[in-house]
Amino acid sequence: MSGLQAESLSVRYGDLVALRSLELDLGPGSLVAVTGPSGAGKSTLLWALAGALAPTEGRVRYAETVLASREQAAGLGVVIVPQGNGLASSLTASENVVVPLLSTGVAAADAHRRAAAALALVGLEESGTHLIEELSGGQQQRVALARAFAARADVLLADEPTSDLDAANRERTMAALRTEAARGAIVVMATHDPEAAAEADGELHLDEGWPPGGADWCDGPVSAASSLSVIPVPGPGAEDVVVGTHGRDEGAVFTGTADGSIFRIGHDARRIDRVAHTGGRPLGIEIDPDGRLLVCDAHRGILRIDPATGGVEPVLHRVQGRPMVFCNNAAIASSGDVWFSDSSTRFGIEQWKDDFVQDTRTGRLLRLGPDGEVEVVLDGLAFANGVALSRDEAFVAVAETAARTVVRLWLAGERAGQRDYLVPDLPGYPDNIARGSDGLIWVTIASPRDPLLERIQHGPPWLRRQVTRIPERLQPKPKRTVRVQAYDDQGWLVHDCDVRDAGYHMVTGVREHEGRVWMGSLEEPAVAVLNL
Repeated sequence: MSGLQAESLSVRYGDLVALRSLELDLGPGSLVAVTGPSGAGKSTLLWALAGALAPTEGRVRYAETVLASREQAAGLGVVIVPQGNGLASSLTASENVVVPLLSTGVAAADAHRRAAAALALVGLEESGTHLIEELSGGQQQRVALARAFAARADVLLADEPTSDLDAANRERTMAALRTEAARGAIVVMATHDPEAAAEADGELHLDEGWPPGGADWCDGPVSAASSLSVIPVPGPGAEDVVVGTHGRDEGAVFTGTADGSIFRIGHDARRIDRVAHTGGRPLGIEIDPDGRLLVCDAHRGILRIDPATGGVEPVLHRVQGRPMVFCNNAAIASSGDVWFSDSSTRFGIEQWKDDFVQDTRTGRLLRLGPDGEVEVVLDGLAFANGVALSRDEAFVAVAETAARTVVRLWLAGERAGQRDYLVPDLPGYPDNIARGSDGLIWVTIASPRDPLLERIQHGPPWLRRQVTRIPERLQPKPKRTVRVQAYDDQGWLVHDCDVRDAGYHMVTGVREHEGRVWMGSLEEPAVAVLNL
């Protein structure tokens, strides 16, 4: 095994400098923790070391070879375990470990032995036959680590390997990483976990060059430091946002509030006009090709609104002969098909916490055709929420708030009709999602993961019902946060924008437009905008 060096390594994204002239020289047997606040460039460093990001300046060298591509680095034994895990949901845990080994020429019998040993190393010896989608987020994370251990990497790069693990499994994971280093591998882990960092042989703290604490951060394989502006609107709960793209409304922002109002925020945010009233509770907002707004109203279903006249046209309220209970969010295809979510068939928006805590899994994804025909395409969803189409419309994605996932339904190609996950394990509870002008699917994280809430969700039905009957002040509440993420069509995390001390919270709507990320909130009488 040889050393891993970063020589004057800098990575820029436009005007953003993510890494600045970094020097690194690691020998076999090293276990190093890369620490620092969100936005410091930890993930960027790992991807650059893996050969997946081309440096703007400097170079990465391993085994006396300058790394020029991910394929080349993989051929030299450089393995990366990303935050998203990258597991195949249609395979079992064991198959996810075995298949990569077979593809590199490992004999089948040896591949199965190595897979069994690696799964045992992470405490999953009894879970090898389980499909990935049957495993928890933490278990999936350990399968991804097992896959790396089975590969017997010369360089192992792990992004947040202990996140969302309990104390016992964190210690098990750290022991396995130490074992890899003892074998002679170079192990580099990016982590926010101070206990995990303390167990490493050394620590590289990334911080210099970024704004001081309390600033607004974006981090991930592509990252940006940003600033947040809050724009009050004359109504409570500006839940979603959409940006006009043509005509007089180009650059204007629309939002809907709890009193039924639809507001238009002018291009410079100095003028705010109420352009319509739905008579219900508007949630998701899209723009039709003809310039009208398509609104998902929690009480009235799908509406079309002319922002110039204020005219409201009811489009759809009943599905299969029954009124929708919780129409939530939509995306419009180039064909004119409207893909939309109905969050619950049991609880309306006023009782959204009941559905969330009781985990009724009665959410649906539906399609409304140009001819008016309605089809339920997915059901049994855990609080169906935001909806978005891929750049080429090969799949439609829907957020499951209660399960912390983004489900993907393939519409075209060899996988047409199949369901899998675009994101199987989000760091918090998603609300609306939307495809931005950058082609990425942006996901709101309305609140970070709550272990107590998830224990309640997995408890007996009587317990879940009782929790929703206790006084409001004692029920689990969303934690204050401002966070949005962006994923490409393969499910890779591109942006992770986590804004601290913002004076704004519970982001439920998101729309990226030409480098600006607009946000709405179910709780705030305001929208916000983040400059990437």
